[in-house]
Amino acid sequence: MLQAIPSPRNGSRPDTAISALPRDRTGKVLLVGALLPDGHKYGRLAAAMRRITGSVEGALRFAPRAPAISFRTIEAAPGEDQPMIVRITPEVFPLLGIQPGDQVHVEWGPGNRSVVVALERRPADAAWPDVEYVGHRPESPPSLPGFAVIDLGAATRVTLGIPRVAVVTVRRRLTPLIMKKANQLIVPVAGLFLGLSVDARLSAWLLACAAVVILGLLIAPIRMRRPPRGRVG
Repeated sequence: MLQAIPSPRNGSRPDTAISALPRDRTGKVLLVGALLPDGHKYGRLAAAMRRITGSVEGALRFAPRAPAISFRTIEAAPGEDQPMIVRITPEVFPLLGIQPGDQVHVEWGPGNRSVVVALERRPADAAWPDVEYVGHRPESPPSLPGFAVIDLGAATRVTLGIPRVAVVTVRRRLTPLIMKKANQLIVPVAGLFLGLSVDARLSAWLLACAAVVILGLLIAPIRMRRPPRGRVG
């Protein structure tokens, strides 16, 4: 469904080509790697920092969770090729646990990943500027429902190393969500700890335990529950 393979006609099914993942001589999967705006790759230090942040992001998924949803990519609207943004239908935001303007990971393959900002898709009847295509343009595949497609700009496609039409996976990015929640309690929590340390003379380990409890209560609202198993009678 995501590849928009046409229905069989006259009893014959369409041919579908499936390519293996590119590998080097040692058998390791070749990754595209993130690119800078000028087209160059990150240095070793920046690449190491990206791996560390990726490991932290993966560890955070065990508690708040970051569900993944697959989409079929389509071209971005005119004027939105360069910004690192994606557009998805509004009904998908609650399934991802995000709101418009939050950051998400767009993944393709085993390790190609890009951080972008998720925005709402415009309705089909929205007022777009008149665009006239010049020259030959291949016929687009059959249309898909709005919840199954994602508007992906050229800059994001280059970063991931994918063609114009592909299937990608989208997850929410948890680090900005947790930092946003933590920033809301910096002043009140600091005042509370200062008052407790002066009047009650609490030990440092007890204050540290209180900070962990407060952080857990802070993360609880953004935790996504798993749907219950079994059938509903």
